[in-house]
Amino acid sequence: MLVTAACARRQRGFTLIEILVTLLIVSSGLLGFAALLNKSIVSNRHAYLVSQATMLAYDLTERMRANRAGALGGVYTLASREAASHPDARDWVEALVDALPDGDAAVSTAPSGDGLAVTITIKWVDGQRQSFTTQTTI
Repeated sequence: MLVTAACARRQRGFTLIEILVTLLIVSSGLLGFAALLNKSIVSNRHAYLVSQATMLAYDLTERMRANRAGALGGVYTLASREAASHPDARDWVEALVDALPDGDAAVSTAPSGDGLAVTITIKWVDGQRQSFTTQTTI
């Protein structure tokens, strides 16, 4: 089968429309990948801050267990981060402020049978207001 010169000329290379369509498909894929990467970064930051809040809550609980007399006396009870008067509570609040953006905490205690019921609420701002609450008995 013989191919004429006119037919060979028409089938040589890509047309401008084919290149533009390919460019559109590739750029759409790259934009989707960038959006996925951004969502991943935001989710990882949120998970990191929740883990920091969890560790801070457990840290305060262990401080209260180590100083049970002080915990029963109410030295760890906080309405906000500015209310810390005991040196151990102030150290914990400093760690809270360092670990969480615009971090704040409230700690309440109540007698519970032979122990002390403790509720720790930690709040921070990460785009929007977030909070973490834990309850335990010491």
